[in-house]
Amino acid sequence: MSIWDLPAPDLAVLLYQMVETGTGNAAYYADILYAITVLAVTAPPGPPFSAAAFLQRLDPRWLEAAWASHPDQAAQVRAAARHIGDIQLRYSTLLGRLGPALDGPGTLDEADAWYFTLEGTREPSVAEAQALALTELAARAATTPHGPQRAILLAADDYSAVSRRVPLSNLYERGRSLGIGVQVSAQTWQGLGADEDERYRIAGTADGGVWVMHTPYPEPLAMPWPGPAGCWRPRTSSSAMRGGMRAPPGSSTTGPPTRT
Repeated sequence: MSIWDLPAPDLAVLLYQMVETGTGNAAYYADILYAITVLAVTAPPGPPFSAAAFLQRLDPRWLEAAWASHPDQAAQVRAAARHIGDIQLRYSTLLGRLGPALDGPGTLDEADAWYFTLEGTREPSVAEAQALALTELAARAATTPHGPQRAILLAADDYSAVSRRVPLSNLYERGRSLGIGVQVSAQTWQGLGADEDERYRIAGTADGGVWVMHTPYPEPLAMPWPGPAGCWRPRTSSSAMRGGMRAPPGSSTTGPPTRT
């Protein structure tokens, strides 16, 4: 499987997303990281064809030579020159940890089914980067104009391993817009998202889907009424008892919410 077949703009965004950056003062570094990544991927010779080719481009001399006839981009290279070595080191470390799995030949449309094992327990940051890449590859396979259109199901087991940087709600929303079916599992309701807001957003974006759960406390899904997963209040007949007395004929009562 290779990420280097992606169009240059999509490849630049993916590579940037795969490197974890901070907030606050670190946002300055994130801007430089993104700018240099775009310059390296979209350079006039064309996008890189492998991890080694990409790393070779993260050099001030190579970038200045590649953009020599483009004054604005060349000025950006000179302005960020002292940071390029650090950026090259970060990408070298990340791509080295990813190994050859996303650096080889092959595309998703070459087989009817693919099975990927991510390093979610041993290397969480690597698993998150792999999940980002696979999501982008699935999106490309769903939108390619070449060949017959195929129904795609993206299934992820134990999603908690990558939910921190690959929000499931985003995956649902993107899958719906691209026509990709999404099926995920986690050991707990909490494992589906980083916080309660994200988990309720998941339930909202999964509208029309099916939830299968076995839990001693279903309230997070069933409440508040009508809860995110959908629930209904059963109506009882007029023979119900109210405070020890039979309800008036023709009346009905509402029971506690029941999940559907």
